[in-house]
Amino acid sequence: GCGCSVATEPVAAISHHWNISQIAYFSGSAALSNRNRYKGFFRNIPSNALDPPAFVSLMKHFGWKRMFSITQDEALFTGASSNLLTAFNKLNYTLGSTTFKTSADPVEEFNKIFLKSDDYRIFYLNCYSVPARKIICEASKRGYTYPKYAWIFPDWYIDQWWTADVDGGSVNCTDTELETFLERSLTLQRYLSRDSNTVLTHTGITPQQFQEKYEHLAKQGGYDLTDAGARLYDDVWILAVALNRTMAMVKSGNINGTGCENASGSLV
Repeated sequence: GCGCSVATEPVAAISHHWNISQIAYFSGSAALSNRNRYKGFFRNIPSNALDPPAFVSLMKHFGWKRMFSITQDEALFTGASSNLLTAFNKLNYTLGSTTFKTSADPVEEFNKIFLKSDDYRIFYLNCYSVPARKIICEASKRGYTYPKYAWIFPDWYIDQWWTADVDGGSVNCTDTELETFLERSLTLQRYLSRDSNTVLTHTGITPQQFQEKYEHLAKQGGYDLTDAGARLYDDVWILAVALNRTMAMVKSGNINGTGCENASGSLV
């Protein structure tokens, strides 16, 4: 399946009409949990609907009560913002927010953003990395920096996302200035569980053995390591196991529930 939620959603919305299952390794949009709309869709990454409890824990840890969310006007982000607001309201926390359109230059929104957020010290950037770069450049110039302010970012931005190589240097800040700005920032990350590193899995190896092989092959090929590698590996195994079981059912003549009930010709 696709990596990004924005690419996954339209495919998953129609694939079930052809009895095609789709497995995504990095699509976290809460909207994809709608089983009525995305009937054949599966994923092995947590939905971002699970992010609010992590934010609540973070707020409790630091004793914070107020946060301001700067949200891009796309389903991936607006859904997350809505879930976050619900979680905050239950605890009487305050979540200020502003939304900017994807087609707009977020720089033009700054006066409204920072006017609305004047009483806030904690900011959450709920958007893609390119507008995020523009926002933090302006924030840096306006002095919205540590130790008076704290910034929180998504965990899935690409490495070195704040550098000029990402979007051709379209902001009036140097890479060094932005790196300095980000030194005291926070990200909420989804970590793969390592609790069962020594348990033999269905694949015939342990998670630890997989990780060692993965690191070796990535280094050999000159590739960066990413959690997506492990998820993609699991996805391939999920498909293989599903096909293997389906083939066994078809061979035995029991095709109910396989999605092959109306297929013609030889199935195996």
